[in-house]
Amino acid sequence: AYLDATGEKAGMISIPRDTWVEVPEYGYKKINQAYLLGEAYGYPGGGPGILMETVGNFLDIEVDYYAQVDFKSFVTLVDAIDGIPVDVEEEIVVYPNANTKAVPQKLFPGEYVLPGDMALGYVRTRDTLEGDFGRIKRQQQVLVGLQKKLFSIEILPVLIPRLPGLYQ
Repeated sequence: AYLDATGEKAGMISIPRDTWVEVPEYGYKKINQAYLLGEAYGYPGGGPGILMETVGNFLDIEVDYYAQVDFKSFVTLVDAIDGIPVDVEEEIVVYPNANTKAVPQKLFPGEYVLPGDMALGYVRTRDTLEGDFGRIKRQQQVLVGLQKKLFSIEILPVLIPRLPGLYQ
């Protein structure tokens, strides 16, 4: 994501997980391997450091900051704002439990407000005709929905009392 406060512009780009990039000190690899290499072999800044450098080199830009959110934190945040509105465009099977495919849920085309576990399943699945590109589209859809909800006046009375717990 990028933010140009002076020009009042913001945007988002997603790099498919199998994109072949040059990872500093390790040569050409899939981009989804960069983080692991940085964590495993003590790259300065660890996984985030090597990933920021890899993405910066790949896009010929300076990456100044990063945000890292694990599955549990994502679910907690979405639940704290009482779900994310999404417009499901095609029938899709999602797995609300990030650790297993034991209990699939089917979503049909239409508008939903997804709780955290369902939102996580929605953004993780690649089991559609569009594969990883569909997943990227759903991830961006959820991030935009999250941003709209977080900055809406209606959510403030709900969110403010929950902030201390979210911070922890």
